[in-house]
Amino acid sequence: MMEGPQIRYDGGYDLDTIREYEEETGKKAFLSNSPTKSFTDWFNARQVREEMLKKVDGLVKTVVDDYMESLDRSRLQFRQLHFQNYVSDPSDVDKIYNNRKKYVWTGIVYRITELKEENGKIIEGRKLYGFTMDDLESRWEWYKDIALDDDTENQRIHNAIADIATKYGADEIDGDIDDWFKREVVEVHWDPNSMRQRERDWIKKDNTRDPSLGFNTKPGGEGGRKIHIPIRLLAECIAKGLKVSEIKIELEYHGIYVSINTIHNRMNERYGGFIEAREIFLKPVIKQLIMEGYRRQDINKCFKTKTKDFLRSLIPILFEVPSYTVLRKQYLLEMVSTILKTGIKDITYAKVHSFLPLFGQREIIRLIEGKWGGISSAKIQFGREIAIYLFRKEASDEYIIKVLGYAESTVSSKAKRELMFKRLFNGMTADEAREHFTSGYKDIEGHFIWYSDLDNY
Repeated sequence: MMEGPQIRYDGGYDLDTIREYEEETGKKAFLSNSPTKSFTDWFNARQVREEMLKKVDGLVKTVVDDYMESLDRSRLQFRQLHFQNYVSDPSDVDKIYNNRKKYVWTGIVYRITELKEENGKIIEGRKLYGFTMDDLESRWEWYKDIALDDDTENQRIHNAIADIATKYGADEIDGDIDDWFKREVVEVHWDPNSMRQRERDWIKKDNTRDPSLGFNTKPGGEGGRKIHIPIRLLAECIAKGLKVSEIKIELEYHGIYVSINTIHNRMNERYGGFIEAREIFLKPVIKQLIMEGYRRQDINKCFKTKTKDFLRSLIPILFEVPSYTVLRKQYLLEMVSTILKTGIKDITYAKVHSFLPLFGQREIIRLIEGKWGGISSAKIQFGREIAIYLFRKEASDEYIIKVLGYAESTVSSKAKRELMFKRLFNGMTADEAREHFTSGYKDIEGHFIWYSDLDNY
């Protein structure tokens, strides 16, 4: 600091000590590393940031909790039906396997069946059972790659694939080779232990270790992915705005050591990719902060990522709008519209602002004037929308005026009600407005003053 005692936030002096010093000396205490910034301003800004950090942590928890609950509901739906940690009914298998993003299954047990021609017919031959935490086609591609690798000690299935390739004179495993091996997802699993056990069960059931019946050379249940990334932990990292490299560091902090490729693979499996994962977890957090009126620079400071002004690049991707400013205006417009649909009679600029305190009052006034021409015009437009909706619900004139927030003296007076309806509908009486918007009546005699926007309802 330039004047006053040395300030250390973590001890020595607190805010009361500094304020007492400022009052006694009539001088402001300044930070030593920022001669133009007072300690009080710095402390207040720090408190605001700490409050925002707590808010972000709360939003992250809410978003992840909601996701986990929906995930549990999806899983429970099938666990209740089957009383186990996997599904094997073909219709359920197909539905769940093809929607991993929704059901977040752990892995599958699959079957690969050799097809061969005999007496002019295609018949099934030897079988292979296996499990994988990837999708079946990725696993099949792996088998084909191994089959053509001369440096690899091939198993029975690889030799069978290579034999087909040789038969067709293929230099690469492609084309007709896929037609000679039937590939099926037998079961979808949420529990890796049950998945391994079920692979063993199928190998034993169909005796596929017998070279004449199958390609399996071991009892099963071995190998596979050893490292588990908890769904909740990964979701929280994504919701906090971390990049993949930063997620890797965060996982290491929790004792989970995986490569960046592994993290990408998990997100591809569970959500379809990194961007899709951010849409699920990060987007709602950012949306809520913007809807509460926080500024871009404040939001940027609340996330642990080291990316500077990460909203600038994220918003066009996640929200499909060009900038934070456009998105803020869009959300503000939605919220102001909702407010204007309630308490029509008594609504004012100040009352709208009271519902949205972190937005500037001038910002709200400019938006209402730009969109509706002012608060009075906005009240008429939204009042008109409500009245038309209630006309079509066959509500009474008295009920409509009451819903619009008018006093009981106006509700009970036919003359005053008519005056209100004429203000809303450019000179129309309640009966005329009701007929027009419920029966398609049009003014053909010219005795009403019409505005073009009335035809849009």
